[in-house]
Amino acid sequence: MTCGGRSRRTVCAVLVLGALGAPLVASAAGGARSSAADRGALRILGPERQRIAVDDKGCGTLQGLVVRRGKTRGAIVVRVRSARGRAGIAPRVVRVRPGRAFRIRVQLNATSHALLRRDGVLLRKLHVVADPRRGPSASRLLRIRFDLRRLAPRPGTALCCGVPPSARLRYRNIVPGVSQQGMAMFTDPCFRAFGIPTARLVAPWNAIDTEAASLDAWLGAAAAAGVEPLVAFNRARVSRCPHDPCELPDVAAYEAAVGRFLARYPWVHVITPWNEPNHQSEPTFRDPEAAAAYYGAVRRACPACTIVAGDVLDTRNMVPWLGAYHAALSEEPKVWGLHNYHDTTHHVADGLESLLHAVAGQVWLTETGGIVELRNGRGRVTHPYDEQRAANGVGYAFALARAHAARVRRVYIYNWQDDPNGYFTSGLLAASGRARPAFFVFADELARLAAQRARR
Repeated sequence: MTCGGRSRRTVCAVLVLGALGAPLVASAAGGARSSAADRGALRILGPERQRIAVDDKGCGTLQGLVVRRGKTRGAIVVRVRSARGRAGIAPRVVRVRPGRAFRIRVQLNATSHALLRRDGVLLRKLHVVADPRRGPSASRLLRIRFDLRRLAPRPGTALCCGVPPSARLRYRNIVPGVSQQGMAMFTDPCFRAFGIPTARLVAPWNAIDTEAASLDAWLGAAAAAGVEPLVAFNRARVSRCPHDPCELPDVAAYEAAVGRFLARYPWVHVITPWNEPNHQSEPTFRDPEAAAAYYGAVRRACPACTIVAGDVLDTRNMVPWLGAYHAALSEEPKVWGLHNYHDTTHHVADGLESLLHAVAGQVWLTETGGIVELRNGRGRVTHPYDEQRAANGVGYAFALARAHAARVRRVYIYNWQDDPNGYFTSGLLAASGRARPAFFVFADELARLAAQRARR
């Protein structure tokens, strides 16, 4: 996580020396004046109580401090940490010049940042220590109130990042989409202004029988917005894989359900037979041949449909699982799906390049983007809350797509807005509707794609 520019190497502790010009004179808040006997002693001056506005990366500025010592010259090491080991900031070490005002960028740790986002204010004590090259050190206990920074809107955000609501961006080569379970995005002015042409829905394979009303609402909203739906089927709601019950549907029953689905929604013509079939939460995890049979069932139910094969997650088992699946297919697919979260989180290309090497045809990144926070099935946090990591992931997803644009033709970001009860936090918008840094990265990438089309 960084506290400034876009570089991942930017150090959060930024020292600004001489920002206030001439040396400061100690105020009443900075402590009483020293006597002639201790004028040479090292002292840390400045207000004991401060308010620090924290940005969306958990960073803020501790300022108004100065280290004074009569005849000392040269740099002094200043250390800032949370008092008595309490959850607060990541420790910082900087070098300052005595007699010069300085300020230090500090960063809340994940626990404190989460508390601040929840409560809006956070009280912490910080311990500041100044160590000269020679002689005794000086220390100071500061009482800090951290507040969420209320940022002014970024230029253009009132127009959805520079796109007038009456306009719609257009795309040709790489088609952007969003994978989203909710319907609110279809009426969001920014979603409409971005002109996103396609959206993805994940539904149980038997949803036509168990939750047709939800399908009606989502697919109806997509149609009203002029958005092409990509529907991905997966396990039934009652499934609890890898625990029981974890049953594969009968192929004939699956095919019949797909037939009823298509009869009710004849405008749906892009289908993924099974979502993340190589993941342990799916009954196809140990049976790639069954997943291939479901591909065949969709083809029989809809000969003219675009079928997204695979739709695999870029985990360690992807390549061997994919080999067995591919061998069992009755035809060579024209489109393959990939969820490359490992690539985008760790800024590698292993998952995408492995799939490109293993199969022919187009590859769609049917779920990709950045992870804000992730919990496993037992509720344990495996990826701590980090909005900047998610923003970097969104940018990297598009960078990978551009690097392989000859075959990567669609990019579906997951997702538009968070479900407040979800275990997987990755929304461009928080559940409250607040735009995260990833939203602005997404907007920049869409503008870049549209500009490429315009130049052509």
